[in-house]
Amino acid sequence: MSGSFHHLSTSSPALREEFVRNTSRRWIFNETDRLNERYVKFQPTELQKIAGKAVQQDYCPDIMKLAEGGFNKVFLLRAKNGREVIARIPPPIAGPPHYTTASEVGTMDFLRTVLKLPVPQVLAYSLSAGIPVGAEYMIMERVEGESLSSRCSSLTTDEVKDIMTLIADLEKKTFYYPFPACGSLYHKEDLDGETQIPIM
Repeated sequence: MSGSFHHLSTSSPALREEFVRNTSRRWIFNETDRLNERYVKFQPTELQKIAGKAVQQDYCPDIMKLAEGGFNKVFLLRAKNGREVIARIPPPIAGPPHYTTASEVGTMDFLRTVLKLPVPQVLAYSLSAGIPVGAEYMIMERVEGESLSSRCSSLTTDEVKDIMTLIADLEKKTFYYPFPACGSLYHKEDLDGETQIPIM
């Protein structure tokens, strides 16, 4: 199924089910349990509406499942004007509800706006599994370019050195930031009433 866009309004229930269950791997033992851990019942058409609003459109009619793992189901959505965004939906095993998505959003925003690292902008998110989508989600801008994994086998030694230097420089910015405590990063409004330590 991955690799091509779909219009869910004209798709069969079987295709919709492909979006909510894990379809990329199998397990020898306890497969039913492993699949249930990665099953996320949500409303793809509602996600398409929210993704559209995130890019000032009414709707993103095209949707494609890109990947799925232990931490997210990843979808590519395309609006009528051609703008593409990424949507990520965490399965039950990703971590504690609310806090896992909240920390990912807060961390990405910090890396992008404070440390000025090349991190995608989060356009919309929800920390609730309630309506309308029925699951927590994060919608972010799509980064243009090629993935490093697609080029690894063709890189020269000098190119690998350049890439490793770039990665080390990015990590150095994070390691040298004077964090006042250990823990996860969150937006203040996402931890209302809980213990908070400002980092800026």
